[in-house]
Amino acid sequence: FFFVFVFVVLRGYPALQPNTHRSKHSNNPTQHTTPTPMQGMKRGASKAAAKKAAAGYDPALLDLSLSPTQLVARLKELAGTLRAASQDTPRTAFEDVAAQLATRPFLRHKDKDVRLLVASCLADLIRIYAPTSDDDEPLFTEDAQLRDIFALFIAQLGGLENPASGAYTRCFELLERLAAVEAFNLMMDLRDVDDLVTALFRTFFAAISEEHSAKVSSLMLASLNCFFQGEQPHMSVELLDVLLGQLVAPQKTASPAACRLASRFIETNTQHLRSFVTPFLTDMIVAGKGTSELREQVNELLLALHAVSPSLLIYVLPHLGDELKQEDYEARRRTIELLTALFRQPAALKEQRELFLQLVGRLNDKDVRIRVTMIESAAALMLASPECSADFTSALAERASDVEERVRAAVVVCVCDVAARQPAAIAPELLAAVCGRLRDRKPAVRRAALARLAGLYQVRIAAVEAPSPTDEQKFGSIPSQILEASLSLTEADEKCMVLAALDTSFLLAKTASIERLGAFLHSLSQRAVRALERLMRYKALVHQALAAFVAAHARDKAADLSAHTQALAGLFSDPERGREMWKQLGESVDGKIWTFLASFRPTNAADAQRKAQAELLKALGARHATIQPYFERVCDTLAWLWLNDGVVVQALEAVSGDSGLASSSCEAIVSLLAELAPVVPEMFVAATNNLLELLGEPRHASGAVRILSGARACLVPLVAAGKTRETAMARRAKEQLVEMATSGAGHAKSGKYAVRVLASLYAGSSESPLESVREALEAAVVLPNQTAYALRVLGEVALLGEEISADLVRQATRVIAAPLAGDRRAASLDCEAREAAVVFLSKHIRALESAAPDLSLFFRIIDEQGDVSGGGLPESTRAALCSVSAGCILKMLALMPAAHGAVTPLFFQVLAKVPLDPEVGVRSAFLERLAKRMAQLPLRFMALFALYASDDDRMLRERSKMLLQHAIRARRDVVAQRGLMMNAESAPLHPEYVMPDLIYVLAHSSVYPEGGAGSDAGEWESVRRALQVMLELLLHQIENYTLLVTMFETMKQTEDASREQSRTLQLHTLCDISIHITRQLSAGHQLNLAYPGQIFLPPTMYARPERPRAVQTLLPAAFRVGGGEAVRPLKRAAPASPEKRSAGPAKKVPRTEAAARPRSPPRERLPRMSKESAEMSIRRSLNPVVERGDDDDDDDAGATSESEEQEESSSEDQNQRSGARSQGAKRKAEVLESRVSAAPAPASRPAPTPKATAPAHASTKAPASTKAPAPAPASAKAPAPAPAPATTTRVSATAVLMDAARSAARAAPERAAKRTRKQ
Repeated sequence: FFFVFVFVVLRGYPALQPNTHRSKHSNNPTQHTTPTPMQGMKRGASKAAAKKAAAGYDPALLDLSLSPTQLVARLKELAGTLRAASQDTPRTAFEDVAAQLATRPFLRHKDKDVRLLVASCLADLIRIYAPTSDDDEPLFTEDAQLRDIFALFIAQLGGLENPASGAYTRCFELLERLAAVEAFNLMMDLRDVDDLVTALFRTFFAAISEEHSAKVSSLMLASLNCFFQGEQPHMSVELLDVLLGQLVAPQKTASPAACRLASRFIETNTQHLRSFVTPFLTDMIVAGKGTSELREQVNELLLALHAVSPSLLIYVLPHLGDELKQEDYEARRRTIELLTALFRQPAALKEQRELFLQLVGRLNDKDVRIRVTMIESAAALMLASPECSADFTSALAERASDVEERVRAAVVVCVCDVAARQPAAIAPELLAAVCGRLRDRKPAVRRAALARLAGLYQVRIAAVEAPSPTDEQKFGSIPSQILEASLSLTEADEKCMVLAALDTSFLLAKTASIERLGAFLHSLSQRAVRALERLMRYKALVHQALAAFVAAHARDKAADLSAHTQALAGLFSDPERGREMWKQLGESVDGKIWTFLASFRPTNAADAQRKAQAELLKALGARHATIQPYFERVCDTLAWLWLNDGVVVQALEAVSGDSGLASSSCEAIVSLLAELAPVVPEMFVAATNNLLELLGEPRHASGAVRILSGARACLVPLVAAGKTRETAMARRAKEQLVEMATSGAGHAKSGKYAVRVLASLYAGSSESPLESVREALEAAVVLPNQTAYALRVLGEVALLGEEISADLVRQATRVIAAPLAGDRRAASLDCEAREAAVVFLSKHIRALESAAPDLSLFFRIIDEQGDVSGGGLPESTRAALCSVSAGCILKMLALMPAAHGAVTPLFFQVLAKVPLDPEVGVRSAFLERLAKRMAQLPLRFMALFALYASDDDRMLRERSKMLLQHAIRARRDVVAQRGLMMNAESAPLHPEYVMPDLIYVLAHSSVYPEGGAGSDAGEWESVRRALQVMLELLLHQIENYTLLVTMFETMKQTEDASREQSRTLQLHTLCDISIHITRQLSAGHQLNLAYPGQIFLPPTMYARPERPRAVQTLLPAAFRVGGGEAVRPLKRAAPASPEKRSAGPAKKVPRTEAAARPRSPPRERLPRMSKESAEMSIRRSLNPVVERGDDDDDDDAGATSESEEQEESSSEDQNQRSGARSQGAKRKAEVLESRVSAAPAPASRPAPTPKATAPAHASTKAPASTKAPAPAPASAKAPAPAPAPATTTRVSATAVLMDAARSAARAAPERAAKRTRKQ
């Protein structure tokens, strides 16, 4: 009865049934409270069981011959007895039973229930007879016996895996008893128990699950903690794999409960584990050894261990610093990835500061792949811990200038991504370094910087309704940076990207407003506004080409569109592919496509164009899938989204009305519209009334008149309907324009704009107010404080067709020759008046359109250094007059081909003084004007570029060399396109024929050494540099070498046209120097062949000798070394620059036989001219739409008026690279071809080759093959006053003034007749 009662209590009591009660630590209903061994037993039954347990148990009852069922029943009886026994039970009571159960037949019984009951009984026996003192002897003493017992325990504890099984309760009791008496301490005292310990850990990690209560986990942890209570614990690699493997995938995700158990064990025993884990991890990550299964997951393991117990890795992490210095790339990469993940934890940054700094140092790694990886890691760390960004700032800024393209691009991506999400993590200097990549030499880096910075601005500023002041301060300058960088962009694709950024990043449709537009424009710098203007000019060119393309197709659908497709393709990158794309588009028969193309106009609304853009791409994708990607890039340039006529009207209404728009925004809007008016005049037609209203507002009157002057096309409707001039608005506008033109209160440009608007508004009308304006201005010329203003505006009046009196011309000449004023204020006004008088006279000469204009006054001003009066002018006034006069000469020669013959050799020598002027402002302004007009000037003016080769200013030297290279390429393009042969008619097109002009200029210039051939090397430096710069650019193939050598030898058989022996000797000396430099540059080429053609020399410079003379070698001694032909290094005559002085003296090169023969000097890499600069220079001549409205004012400024523009052009062009010729250069060549072919060429006669003993030189008569003989020089008809050499007496200024007055008087009748015909 007793045993039946116990069995019923243990098996049937509800508290012991699994899955019936919840744990107080869990919300899972399947979890249950831990059963108590004696729970449910009545007090009387417990006493009876304890009494029976004290009596012992007969071992004979446990007979192995019994059936498993019977044996299980008796083992249950024994288990109940042992459960009731206490530690006071005599040893003899169960000693025999213990010995019997510890035998292998019981331990390894085939029935699992028997094994479980045996394990339960042995656990109770160990509990009962656990030693309480050192004198107590254990119940089991044999190691083999104990190993089998604990192996049984571990195997039965695996039953904890399934809480729903019937054996779970007894397995839990087994775990509870073993943990209560710390039974596993006995196992740890055994020898070679690594396998048992590993099995115990593996069993617990496999059994634990989310269904177990917290007590089960605590009991398991208590059992595992027994491992470190032994005398000398040892952890094998297999055990560490089992323990640490729970922290990494896949075990970590498969069993989160096991991961928590392992983490608790590691956290509890960190001090004990450190001695085992440190060598284990060190072998894997440092020495590359070990047989662990976790070798491939060591990084993940380190991160997990650091998260559990950072102090566990205190001796491991320092070794990673050495791993960062390993030669193996993969080792460094893995370590960087590990430390990146490690330092994402804020605590690690403080604990391992030294290791973190070592990681930052890998940004300077020698391997580019590591540097890229580190940049990506830096981005991740700055996003996770913004406080560490200060440590990365300087290193990342340095990597932004890395030599490798990939590294620079990675820095751009890293910084922009971090700034978009954590703007506080990016320092201003780091953002500035990234903005500097907009001018990178590699297109991929430039495009990455452009796209990322535009996206950053969109995220932080443009897409936000109210950006924070911090973001505006930090990121508000990004558009200016991008636009300024666009000045140096050479690829059309990059310009398209900038134009797309305006629509998609800077001015978004969802946040667009006039206030936003005004604030955006106000934030732009002056250079950015100029860049925006250039981009809009480029966009206008694309618009014109597209309109012509669509119009040609509309007129005749079968027409040949090849010329239009070529023009359009030339405006984008990859012209060859572009021609094919546009050709396929031109062959399209889909009318919708042509309708969509016609929608891209500045007079259409932005929404309509945006819809047309989407529909066009959709139609192309359906019918012409091959060309769709190309037009995806092109469409952003075709559409006018952020600026169109609707935006212009709204902007002007906001400016003129009471809209509350900030004054700074109003000024920015008006300024931009004034710049864009001459570019896209049709965009302002709808805003004509707004502009006329704006004239009445004093604040914006000057801007309004400038817009009207640039977009004079908007006045066409008023001109067509003459009656509209009688409206009240038109009358008010007329009064305001007349007042603006004659008041003299504002800037002279406003007066000139007003005159232009009046001329356009009253074109063809007899009521034109220009005559009254002229009379008022003529009266104001005599007023000292209005002289400059009146003369400048009168110059514009003259160009518009109004007759200028001879008295006014004489008055202007008197202003130039007037004596110096007294006080400082008067001197300033005097300088302005003299400049205005020079410009007025130049415009007057242009307006006369004379066949033989007299330019002697302007050359006289240059020759006299601006001091025509001889009274001693201030240096600033002198420089301003020289600069303005030189600019006026170039402009008159460019716009008046008939004036080319007026430039005699003597005048050309005078003009060559300007590149040698002591004022850098004069030289700089003249260089830019010369480059601007070079396509319209004769070939001889190209020689002036070479005079800058020895300039003290390095920027001017490089700029002049680049512009000279561009001019030579343009002329070669003309020759190649026309397939011209060398003859007298085409000689002015061949750039090689600039050498006779250059040699002539150098022979008559002050740079020629006074000592002649006996001068030292320093005195010849300027001459050598000028010749070498020109010859380096001219010598590009063997034909050029032979041509030039033959040309120089032919020139040596001539004389100077002045018949002066000294000048002839100088010419011949320069020819020998040129031959020497040519042979030096042509080392390795055969030059003993004579040039097969004829040589044509200008007869005004070179003449046939009166008697034959022997040809001598006049090479100066400075160019010889020991009688040989080798050139020694020449020293500069001018003081060396600071950087060259710091470099120290040049090393002395020993003379050898190899050095004795001519060698080609190292070629200098030439900066490529900006494609943008080339295109704009060409298109100013090709199309009046892109001509600046104030183009006639470029000669009005003084010596320093263009310094800022020159600095801009120099800085942007220096960043260019040598590459393929730009399309802009080819178009400029076409303009040059038309100009040169239209201009009268100087009459010349072919000279024989050097084989002739006495060369026959060109005469003044033109050859028979010349189609249009050039007019004789002005000096041949009536010698005009020319500037005398410095050694002659000075000609009085009165003679110059009287000659100018007589010329004006002679031209007055012709001018009046012409005006009558026009009327």
